Formats: sequence, structure tokens, C-alpha cells
Amino acid sequence: MFKPMDIIGNNKGLTLVETLVAIALGSVAVMGSFTLLTGVQGTMTENSEAVQAQQEARNILQRIAREVRESSPEKTWIYSWSDYENEGDADTIFFYTSRDKDSRFIVDDSGKPDWQREISYALDRYSNHLYRFQYYMSLDEGYPYQWEIVSRNVEKLSFEQVNDMLVISIRTFADNGEGTGNVARAYANFHTMINLRN
Repeated sequence: MFKPMDIIGNNKGLTLVETLVAIALGSVAVMGSFTLLTGVQGTMTENSEAVQAQQEARNILQRIAREVRESSPEKTWIYSWSDYENEGDADTIFFYTSRDKDSRFIVDDSGKPDWQREISYALDRYSNHLYRFQYYMSLDEGYPYQWEIVSRNVEKLSFEQVNDMLVISIRTFADNGEGTGNVARAYANFHTMINLRN
């Protein structure tokens, strides 16, 4: 005959010790998974920032090279703006370009470049800002003086001119803006060589 008490008596639950062991093992598994995911997220952040710093350096170098390439060695000067008294690395370049505001190459009657703009790039080493200044030679261009911040993430910029060759070296960085994980600042170092127009 069926006895309800037999069913109740035959069902065994977990003891207190078994429950505590299960909780401890579960906690270890969850902590291990969290640590693994945090490490993966930190690596992804580092890789993303490294790519960002590299892209920043490439963009800056391409922009400077495109503009200064058509200048002349006699119309290009480099010097140190941030550390002028201490004769630091040349972190500023000043040059003329014969391109007008519509990017047309202008020459005079003898076929020589007709200089349209004065352009300079200068690194402020204290703020890590790279500035671009531009001054139109002709007052017909409206407001002749313009400036902009090209980048806020340049740690080092140096120019070296040898005859008609210009070497540009740059070091950019990307910060972990979200504060994710224990991620150090990512850096990128690039340099390029430009043949100035004769």
C-alpha cells in the first residue's frame, strides 16, 4: 500500500557542508571567468588604442608631407618653438606653398612658383597639441590668418632638413578614455622622408 511518508523520507537534500562547497566552487568559477574576460577586454582596448595611435601618426604625416612637398628648400625653415632657449629638437616647420585656396598651383610669368601661403606646424610640448597656422599672402582671400589644432595626441615631433630632403619623425599616443582594465597608454612612432621641390 502507498505511504506518503515513504516518499518524503526517501528524498534527501543537500547538507550544509555540500551547499557551502558548491557555493565556493561556483564562486571560484565565476571569478575565473571574470578575470579572463577582463584580461581579454584589456587586450582588445590595448590593440584598439595602438591602431588609433598609428592612424593618428599616419594622418598627420600625410597631411604635412602633402603640403610641404611642393615647397622649396629655400622657402622651408625648421626650429624649436617649445624649447627655443635650450636648443631642443626642431618641432616647428615654416614653409611657403604656391597652392591657392582652391588648391591650384600658381606660377609667375617666368614659370617659377608664385608663393600664395605661409604655413607652419608647431608642437606645444606641454599640452601635446599640434597646431597648424596659415597666412595668405594676398589680402584678397578675406581674413588672411587661420589656425587649427591638428591633433591633441602628439608627444614628439621633429624635423630635420638636409639640402632638399626633409625627414619628419612623430610619436603619437592614445589614452584609455574609458578607464577599462589596467591598460597603459599606447604609442606609435613613424617617420618619413620628403624630397622638397626645386
